[in-house]
Parts: sequence; C-alpha cells; structure tokens
Amino acid sequence: MFRGSDITRAWPQDTPILFHVDMNSFFASCEQQANPFLRGKPIAVAGQPGSRTVIATASREAKARGVKTAMRLGEAKKICPELIFVPNDPKKYLWIHQQMMQIFALLTDQMEVWSIDEACLDVTKYVQRYGGIFATAEWIRMQLRKRLGSSLTCSIGIGPNKLLAKLGSDLDPGDGIFVFHPQDIPQIMAKIPLNKICGIGPRTEAKLREMRINSIPELAVAPVDQLVARFGKIGFWLHEIAHGRDSSDVQSVLDVNPNQSMGHSVTLPHDITHAEDIRRVLLKLSEKTARRLRAAHSCGRVVSAGIRYHNFTHFHAQCTLNHPTDDGYQIFQHAWEIVRRHHHPHPIRLLHVSVSDLHAFHQPSLFPRDRKIEQFTQTLDTINNRFGHWTIQRATLLPVRNIVREGSGYGLMKKFN
Repeated sequence: MFRGSDITRAWPQDTPILFHVDMNSFFASCEQQANPFLRGKPIAVAGQPGSRTVIATASREAKARGVKTAMRLGEAKKICPELIFVPNDPKKYLWIHQQMMQIFALLTDQMEVWSIDEACLDVTKYVQRYGGIFATAEWIRMQLRKRLGSSLTCSIGIGPNKLLAKLGSDLDPGDGIFVFHPQDIPQIMAKIPLNKICGIGPRTEAKLREMRINSIPELAVAPVDQLVARFGKIGFWLHEIAHGRDSSDVQSVLDVNPNQSMGHSVTLPHDITHAEDIRRVLLKLSEKTARRLRAAHSCGRVVSAGIRYHNFTHFHAQCTLNHPTDDGYQIFQHAWEIVRRHHHPHPIRLLHVSVSDLHAFHQPSLFPRDRKIEQFTQTLDTINNRFGHWTIQRATLLPVRNIVREGSGYGLMKKFN
C-alpha cells in the first residue's frame, strides 16, 4: 500500500531522503513466523503465565478485536476470549533484529537504531542505485520477506527529515509506505491530528487546547515565545514540528570508532522518569563499559552520556577527567552529573554512556586505598569472566523485587505490592 505524496515527482536536489522502517506487531509477528499454527490467530506476547505482567505486543488479529499493548492479561481475555498468550522470547527477537540490521546495512552506512524493531536510514546517496525512492523501499520489504518470512512486515515512512519519516510510518502502520514530499509538507501536516505527532501525548494536547490550539495549522502560527513560556524547551520543538522541521542528523549513539571510544546504550522496555531508575540504568551501563575497558587494557579521560526522550528529542554531553579511568563507579558518577545538569523531566526512552580519549595503559595508583580498589576490581573481573556476567555485582543493581522479598523496611513494600 502506498500513500502520501506522488512518488513519481522529482525530489528536490540536495534534500535528504530518510526512511523510517518500523516492523508491524514485531514480537507477535516473530512468534507467528516461528510457529505456523499461530498465523492468522489473535495472539499476545507477554511474560510467563501466572506472572503479574501486561501485554508487550498484540498481533494484528488481536488488535482488530480491541487488544492493545500494555493491557492487563485478564482485561485482554475478556475482550477477546480466544486470545492466545505466548511467553516472550528475547533471544529470538534479538536474532531477528540482527538480521534486520544486516539488511539495512547493505543499503546504507547511515543508520540510527531507535529500538529493537525500528530504525531510521539516510538513503540520500543510494536510492538511484536501487532505481529510485519507491524501488528502494520495495527492495527493503522484499529483503525482509526473503530473509525473515512473510509474517514479518514493516511500515516505511519517507521524508526529508527524521520527524517526518517517523510520522510517515505511524500514519500507515499496516505494511505500507507513506511519503512526505518536501513540497507537500504543509498540506499533509494540516490534515494530521495533534495526537498523531510522536511526542504530543494527552497532557501536552490538553495544554495546547487550553491555549486554543486544536490543530497543526494553529500550532504553526502560535507565537514561539508563548509556547516556550508554557512548555519550556519543548515549546520550540512544538513550533518546529508544526512546520515539519527537524535538523537532527541520522547518527547512532553507538556509531563510534572502537579504537577511540567504548560505550553502551540501552533502549528501555518502558519509559522512565524517576531519578533512582535513571541512576540504576546509568550505573549498569557504566559498569559494562568499564569491564570492556579493562578487558582491552585501556582507560579513558572523557566520559559522555546521552538521553533520547519519548518524543525522540535527545541530548549528548561530555566531561574531561583529570586522570584516565577504567573504574565503573567513577564513570557512573560523572555520567550522572552530566545527566543531572542537562536532563529535563520528560520520559526517557534510551540512555547511553561511553568513554573516549582512550589510553592503552593504566599506571597503578600510588595510594593504598586506590590500589586495594584496583585489586578488588581485578578479582571481580576474574570471577565474572569465569562464571558469567553479573555473577558478582553491586547491590544497587540487584532486582528490586528480590530486595523487597528478602529485606524489611526501606519503605519499598507499598511501591511494589
């Protein structure tokens, strides 16, 4: 299915061509491809049976019956009594994700992975090689079907920037292609409801309506200073998206030279906002980065941290240390300070930590306390290398539910019961 602008029209010269590829009902489609008996049936991927969990992904057949992501299992079963629950299989989804990325890498070296089932591709330099914009999109769909099977379909949004490419895939979520030709942006944007824009949730929409802004055209003519006064930094972003503008480049936070930088990034299973949740994720990323540094007999002087928010805006900042380090907690302290200074309170989708300005040696400290920490860290690495990652880890990184069951006090029982 093809929607949007006329694809036969010439694309303006020197204007980027971006694809946003989003797999349809990804986890459920993976299960249907793996098990032919599930194809054509309403299924929902969730946690193990009997666990307190919600639906991660519903198949297209289940969605047609009203089943939605994040719905409780009992509620979904009432809506669709024949719904089949399938336990999630992360290893299977990761393997399929890797196959997808290999296909995309055949097309372009400019690829920004947004989550396990979606990526943004800059194909500006390559579309003519594949016969044009539409032929290139069809090539992606054909390669996905060929390598992964017919149950795994995708929606492709095409536009001159990441915002419109993402919006295009959202507007045609059923194995289709939606194109934003640069000359048609005002006309198409004028027909799109506010809540269709990624990043404009119910609260933001309600605040906009309080300002008597009920449509994209009304948002486009709203004074920028009023938007900034009402929403802070997000106000300028709202002004830009109303005009279909997005100046951010396609650049993965993981796209680094391994000889110059080492880091880890994680796309979270659900958005987080609380400081303690952010700190725990940063600490784990910092410890993983430090282990890689020590394994490579390296240390670094520049610590970087980055965030991608629920509306796909992001920031990235760094600081320079007085001395190179390969200590996870020290990396975490600087990463947290970066995030604390720059973060504004919006739901977080992705976190990233890296260390650069690497040195191939690490001079032992002259201070007894530091030498004891280094010896202790070496012992931990030896144990974890032998018995598996995270065999021994900081108590902060232990699953919180285990702490609640085993401990007493700390005021955690109400939060998790």
